[in-house]
Amino acid sequence: MDLNRLSDRLLGNLYTLSSFSKQKQLLNLGKGELCVLIALLKHGSLTPGELMKLTDTSSAHVAKILRNLQSKGEVNKEVNDSDKRSAVINITDSGRKHLYSMYDQVVENTVSLLEKLGEDDSRELLRITDRIMEIEGMNREVAE
Repeated sequence: MDLNRLSDRLLGNLYTLSSFSKQKQLLNLGKGELCVLIALLKHGSLTPGELMKLTDTSSAHVAKILRNLQSKGEVNKEVNDSDKRSAVINITDSGRKHLYSMYDQVVENTVSLLEKLGEDDSRELLRITDRIMEIEGMNREVAE
């Protein structure tokens, strides 16, 4: 087995999959905005510092993401009651609706793909991705 050749094919396939227009929109959002919206939905009000830690993002990038989300009306910033010098970020109804809409779209696209793969290949794909996550020590809860 030539692992270098297999690695090249796998990386090429992953790159191509990420280039599909339906996935590209999600991946572009996922580089920041989606992660922040999910963190806020899951954890509630968070400070920018907490968002940095949860999303593993720099302070400058978090600031840029928050400006973008605020301009779209998907998050708002309020004075932190426990420390008046800092702010907390909350997801708005608009942000929540956008997040659920994106999720529904991704589920719809994924269901369509799995239907085309068929049950056996779909189960095998899930088994392999679960195994990769296990090998990498990834927590399923974080990845979901």
